[in-house]
Amino acid sequence: MKLHDLCIPLDYRMRLTCCVIGNPEPKVHWLKNGIEITPDMGYRQINDFGICVLEIPRASHSDSGEFTCIANNVHGQDRTTAQLTVKGKAKPSPTEPTFTRSILNMKGYCGDSITMDCTVIGWPTPNVTWLKDNGPIILDDRIETEVASGGTYRLTIKEARAEDSGVYKCVAQNPLGKDQITASVKIMGENE
Repeated sequence: MKLHDLCIPLDYRMRLTCCVIGNPEPKVHWLKNGIEITPDMGYRQINDFGICVLEIPRASHSDSGEFTCIANNVHGQDRTTAQLTVKGKAKPSPTEPTFTRSILNMKGYCGDSITMDCTVIGWPTPNVTWLKDNGPIILDDRIETEVASGGTYRLTIKEARAEDSGVYKCVAQNPLGKDQITASVKIMGENE
């Protein structure tokens, strides 16, 4: 039995298997991209009654390459080769939400635009909610939220009013936990 080219998903347990017959029993070794595979490379080699197996416990992109099984004894040598391709995108490990950049206390004047940015990490991606004075914020044409790249969340208040002053809180939550940050906003009139 010869090796065959394979395409496997990332993190998949995989076995390359071939059959070796000979008398005396052939010595078997494996190569990856022309270099002999050694025990410290993380592969498991099994040679049991002529069935030769190279096992990859959890395939990563670095495992992609050309694998060769070589059998030899006093009568000669034989080899079989296969191309292994590992495809897919790694999923991050589950983590609770954590803010890596906080919102800042802000002061502004009536009519100004106020923007608060924060960055949160976590997997699964956290649900993010903005609050003002511990109550929900009513979004409209003047007050809006935005999700930017890299886990950045933004709250923008256009044409700020005195009643926009208060304590703003950003809450990030996923099944593993919750994190929150706060900042105060003070909107002053023209005479202040």
